[in-house]
Amino acid sequence: MILSGRREKELQRVANTCDALRGGRRPIVLPFDLKNIEGLEQIAKDALKVSPTSRIDILVLSGGIATRALVEETSLQIDIDTMKINYFSNIALTKAILPSMLKNRSGHVAVISSAKGRIGMADSSTYCATKHALMGFYDAFRTEVSSRGIKVTSILPGAVNTNVIKNALAGDGKTYGKDDKNNLKGIAPEECARRIVVAIKNEDPEAIIAGAGARFCLAIRGLFPTVCFSILAKKGQREVLQVKGMGAHGAAKVS
Repeated sequence: MILSGRREKELQRVANTCDALRGGRRPIVLPFDLKNIEGLEQIAKDALKVSPTSRIDILVLSGGIATRALVEETSLQIDIDTMKINYFSNIALTKAILPSMLKNRSGHVAVISSAKGRIGMADSSTYCATKHALMGFYDAFRTEVSSRGIKVTSILPGAVNTNVIKNALAGDGKTYGKDDKNNLKGIAPEECARRIVVAIKNEDPEAIIAGAGARFCLAIRGLFPTVCFSILAKKGQREVLQVKGMGAHGAAKVS
């Protein structure tokens, strides 16, 4: 097992935990930053070198960053930077590992998208765009490699109780810094991880890990898009009023 990410100290902590759980089989730590897209091909080569089997059997693409801002408040640079991290870095890693998988005619790519990769929601346009892009790429990728021994699983989590929103980017690039009540009510990260493992083990092409509300929107998105858009628009209107500091009728609140 190889653990990768930006924060080496955290990777070492997780590796130590895995070491204890796996009876001394400590994961290899290979830190890198997804923003350095040009260096990801070399990272993939390094991963193949340090792998005890000289191959990557399962590639889990879980890195990314959330955004929280209205379209009118989001700079174009934030759109570009977020797309690089959430979309292009995943594609770069996949393409770097793919030749090895094709050569061995085996492998499994699991990409962590989002329920927002199928439905667009207010205050998250940039994030939604990156996740929609991931879904389009990996849906197409699956059709190309399914007959060549490679499996592809797209994971669509809904609200998960983590700091992802608190650590999100605001429209000006600063840290959002506030908790989201929906996320706080989301499923535990441990439960989300367990379901992801099950989906990969079962070789599911797609796994939705979300609550009833998100599942309902995803279900009617294809069958009754107008109804879905109407529900999301009403929710979006409330989001805009909240962001703008207005009351239910659009009047600015007076403190």
